[in-house]
Amino acid sequence: MLMKGDEARPVLRDRLEMETADMPAVVMAHCLALLGETDDTVPFLEDRVLNASNNFARAEAARVLREVGRRESMVNLDKAFETDRDGLVRKEAAESMRALIARFPQATPPGSELSDNEDAGTP
Repeated sequence: MLMKGDEARPVLRDRLEMETADMPAVVMAHCLALLGETDDTVPFLEDRVLNASNNFARAEAARVLREVGRRESMVNLDKAFETDRDGLVRKEAAESMRALIARFPQATPPGSELSDNEDAGTP
């Protein structure tokens, strides 16, 4: 069955509430954010950057925030860049930070190594 955006929202929202696996939840939150539902999906994605049990889900949440993130997203992205042990997560966090800094230039996190360090692979 094909659905338009407005019809898909409640289905995605119901499924997101039931989902226990991180990666599908991140994908559904991304879809909802792209449909304009950002009030709770963007904070959810910000949380997944730091707390998803799967490194690929953390990296995907960081990548998605490049598209739908807000100024406040930079705090969690910076923390992931500084503390996550996975290189892919750090890389995606760094790239998303750069994209958000370009979108919100006045919002570079204080003391962020990203502003001083061009090598996104090392915190």
